[in-house]
Amino acid sequence: MMERTMDRVGFSIYARHLLGDKSILAEYEIQGVEPEQVFPQLIDGVRKLVEVANEASGKSHGGVIHMCGLTGLMSNEFVRKPWLDAVARSGFGNDWSLGFHVNFDHQNLPLAPGFASTYENAMHLCELLDVEAMVLHAPLVKTTNTDQDWIDLMTREDIMDITRSTNTVLCWENAQDSIARYRLLENLIEWREQLVNELERTGNGDLADRHQFCFDTGHFLLSLQRDDAPREELDNFLPEFAKHVKVYHIHANDGTIDQHLVPFMDVVKNHGTMKLPVHVTKFQENSELVLSMIETCQERSLIHDRHLHVEVDSPSSIDDMANFYKRYYQ
Repeated sequence: MMERTMDRVGFSIYARHLLGDKSILAEYEIQGVEPEQVFPQLIDGVRKLVEVANEASGKSHGGVIHMCGLTGLMSNEFVRKPWLDAVARSGFGNDWSLGFHVNFDHQNLPLAPGFASTYENAMHLCELLDVEAMVLHAPLVKTTNTDQDWIDLMTREDIMDITRSTNTVLCWENAQDSIARYRLLENLIEWREQLVNELERTGNGDLADRHQFCFDTGHFLLSLQRDDAPREELDNFLPEFAKHVKVYHIHANDGTIDQHLVPFMDVVKNHGTMKLPVHVTKFQENSELVLSMIETCQERSLIHDRHLHVEVDSPSSIDDMANFYKRYYQ
């Protein structure tokens, strides 16, 4: 029997997967546009990636899809039911996980006016969909003591009640904005340590493990190369950050902008459909760096059931993702 790993592989989906965007549906080898048609084929795409990961690694993996920006659509029963039906018929059973990415408009981030209602709505949807992990962005608002204000928010009674309403793990993502305090892993690590101490001090230690991290490889590449972050982010803080990484947003760029490309994909072949030109040599170098960063995280991780999913923009394909997983696991 193949050795079992608790990791899941897969990809993110967006509203355009469900709104009849024929170009992206073609990239994912999907026929038809209705949710009843699209969802089973998306899951079949994940199944192909799981098979590739299993064969390349010699270990058994689970599948995962992360829904990004789909709070509105998935709140509708006529969209949600076909999804649940497709999962039930998929045959994955306990080897399947669903992830969610809360809406991340600035007004919905922590310390912004819309956070509490956005958080409550997202967590309610997580309960309906049996979401294992939800990715959230850290605050962009800066106060005189941002860390403490953010801790005060997440330890507020109403917010903790919402957190306890589901078993969903909250995964706080490293930012890409050059002015964002929480683009630096050091700051996220320090914030989480303070949060856990406060939860335990106030008798709410049961929530400590509900706060983990999402490691966005593309954002980290930009922090290292575009924003002149200190090299110690990679050498010292990534190994510590890695202990609490539940979700991976795997993608690469050439160090200029957040291009969301599948690592090692053929950008020359896809040049005509790229939104912006890509520096090919730097992209390839960064793709190698993504592999190295993931390996560091996997070696130091204390988390089970990690979501190693590819979060990419168009153009991309199931074959591009399969080639990445093959390269990583070999």
